[in-house]
Amino acid sequence: MKDYYKSLGLDRNATPEQIKKAFRDLAKKFHPDVNKAAGAEARFKEINEAYAVLSDPEKKKQYDTFGAEGFSQRFSQEDIFRNFDFQSVFTDLFGGMGGGGGEDILSRIFGIGGRKSGGRRRGGNPFRDGAGPGGNPFAGDPNGPFGGGNPFGGGNPFAGGNPFAGGNPFGGAQGGQDIEAELTITLDEAMAGGRRRVSLEGGSRGARALEISIPAGVRDGQKLRLAGKGNPGGGGPPGDLLIRIRVAPHPLFRIEGDDLVTEVDVPLTTLVLGGTVEVPTPDGTRRRLKVKPATPNRARLRIREQGLPSKGAERGDLHVVLHALLPDALTDDQKTLFEKLRELGG
Repeated sequence: MKDYYKSLGLDRNATPEQIKKAFRDLAKKFHPDVNKAAGAEARFKEINEAYAVLSDPEKKKQYDTFGAEGFSQRFSQEDIFRNFDFQSVFTDLFGGMGGGGGEDILSRIFGIGGRKSGGRRRGGNPFRDGAGPGGNPFAGDPNGPFGGGNPFGGGNPFAGGNPFAGGNPFGGAQGGQDIEAELTITLDEAMAGGRRRVSLEGGSRGARALEISIPAGVRDGQKLRLAGKGNPGGGGPPGDLLIRIRVAPHPLFRIEGDDLVTEVDVPLTTLVLGGTVEVPTPDGTRRRLKVKPATPNRARLRIREQGLPSKGAERGDLHVVLHALLPDALTDDQKTLFEKLRELGG
């Protein structure tokens, strides 16, 4: 599995500034226009993938939460580079290094170019006549990125006329819009995952039914992306469907990060003298826990790995808050005992 922090030579406590600096230094070192050594291009690709994840707060949060394996199950390479503007990043870091910044070189390496906003192309003919920015990249400049001039040797292959004279096939294509929806799930579904068939209304596609895969360990507020399930495009790819997860309140457990918390009433005598208490667990069973003498009210006991799935195969814990159960009314004997306890300084 890919360790994006290791790819950039960082630890998991790295700041955004440290992440950017590490990317800047490594990308310059392994840029294929500078480093011709075997393996440089693969290393350059690895560095960019790591930066695309760790520089995005939401993707970084998902990677830190679910680990490399869990992240790879949720994000394809297309998802990783979605909305990552290579052109502006490379212009900022390298001043256009590599003949057009990141766009040309990354188009070759990743096959996705300088995509933005889900990979939709900018309008305009990439083979316009004329040299320089926006012009014909094969204008024959002997000092261009190909060194020896036009790589086709026999002249400009488009000299006989623009092959797109009938209209730029990229100019009018419009990608579809992303749409958002909200799905409320149970705590059991958040813990174990599963599949849910839902009805979706609205959008240009109208009402429709979809089957959604819910990953184990999904958190309240997390968005699931269904590629191509948004509004259709005008000749371009359809948008995506973004589903915001809401975890419904549970009568026994509340969520605190990776952990679950439950509150249990315990007789005051058990807290004072010690004993045992029976507590519920998320899997439906009940566990008996030992209570030490002189345990304070609101003390917490912990049952390991009974919380939400976390990184890799790990799970959070279940915390049991002990709440002193006081009698509604005291008998004469009980009152006498409590008065005696007060006299003894209890």
